Amino acid sequence: MKKAVGIICLVACGFLFLKAHDLGNSFVWQLQQVVSGRPVDQAMGYYVVGGALGLFGLFLTFWKIN
Repeated sequence: MKKAVGIICLVACGFLFLKAHDLGNSFVWQLQQVVSGRPVDQAMGYYVVGGALGLFGLFLTFWKIN
């Protein structure tokens, strides 16, 4: 059961990374970044949450838990 949850977390991590990559490369977000001078916060949030979810998924999938 723990491995199944870990695999689901890894799949969700991949989805969030793809979503952040698409969002960060969209023309509208790049234009907002140029105009406002600040980085795209939503894409960075997806990367952070995706990374944390990926680490959790790796832990559940590969770590031996009794």
